[in-house]
Amino acid sequence: MRQVSVTKDIYTFDELSETIKKKLVDDHKLWKGWWDPCYEIINSIAKVLGIDIDRDKDKPAIYFDHLMGGGTAIFDGSYYHRNDSVRVIKERYPDFRAIHDIAVELQDIQKRYNYALEATIIVTDTDHSMCIETYNSDYGSYVDVEYCFRNFCNWMFCVIKTEYEKLNSAEAIIKSLRENEYLEDGTIYKEK
Repeated sequence: MRQVSVTKDIYTFDELSETIKKKLVDDHKLWKGWWDPCYEIINSIAKVLGIDIDRDKDKPAIYFDHLMGGGTAIFDGSYYHRNDSVRVIKERYPDFRAIHDIAVELQDIQKRYNYALEATIIVTDTDHSMCIETYNSDYGSYVDVEYCFRNFCNWMFCVIKTEYEKLNSAEAIIKSLRENEYLEDGTIYKEK
């Protein structure tokens, strides 16, 4: 038996050639589940508003698409009146003005229906739109809550898109790539 020792040059990201660095940045892909922190904050705020987002396996049933264009975010869930939602939202999330407006609007709607309005929100499989069914009220309540839920969905999409853009910024990608060591061709070096 014969043993051979191989020496390899190991590089930091900044030591790689400009061509290899550009290729690594261009090929960088976000990891599956990058949206989980967004889902956590969305779900927390939804609960305060009285929105129970259903679960899809172990994650909230939130769906989004078209992050680079005019996309959308939607959810499956239910809605009921939650006491003190406006006060709690303003205390816990003072910078989220759009959510403050939604909380106030939902409270005003609930007041018109003696705080008994409930709704079910279902995403349709065919076109990924939301079907909303209201209870303990008249048709006008559907129009009212649909407006609030659409605004909530628009806010959800903004949260998700902002995180996506932040993670896909050149600065974030390079920061992530700097956490590794590389062979000359850009392959990540892993010690055995």
